[in-house]
Amino acid sequence: MTPKVFFDKNKLAWIRLEDHQYPRTALWLPERYRKEALCETHDSIFAGHNAALKWYIKLTTSYFWPNVYSHVLNHTKTCLTCQKRKTAPKKNAPLSPLPIPDCPNTRIHADLFGPMVDLSKKSAYILCITDAFTKYAVVVSIPNKDAQTVAKVIFEQWFCKFGIPAQIHTDGGKEFVNKLLAELCE
Repeated sequence: MTPKVFFDKNKLAWIRLEDHQYPRTALWLPERYRKEALCETHDSIFAGHNAALKWYIKLTTSYFWPNVYSHVLNHTKTCLTCQKRKTAPKKNAPLSPLPIPDCPNTRIHADLFGPMVDLSKKSAYILCITDAFTKYAVVVSIPNKDAQTVAKVIFEQWFCKFGIPAQIHTDGGKEFVNKLLAELCE
């Protein structure tokens, strides 16, 4: 759709833009003010360094000139802050499997899932503790996932029955990473 041009009583040219599903009216900007407009809408502390399309829409809510989008793209290529933000994506280290333990109870894995709703409409969580060597699992329903409840169940259902493992692996949830469980492991 071609933009609609109209003039006000001061003979200023205005453009009615309706691209990108965002209708707006912008002032036709003479060439000598364009660089200043680019800097004003992009480089100030209130402007930020958004994506080019967002910046184009922001700029064209006030000003317009031919090929404004290409000027926006060229300005982002020379903006130091934009270049710093566009760093190469960090590559995550490749996943590698944990070593297989030599004997039972060397490393256990613990995880919670839930809440599960039973027939009595009470919420319960499921705690699963698995030995990495034997793949033996203990699955226990617990009423909540408080640190005290989780520590008590791990102590009663694993430590008292099989002894204290050398390592405990969890997903790092608050119910596992806390002072109480650290004291229990001590």
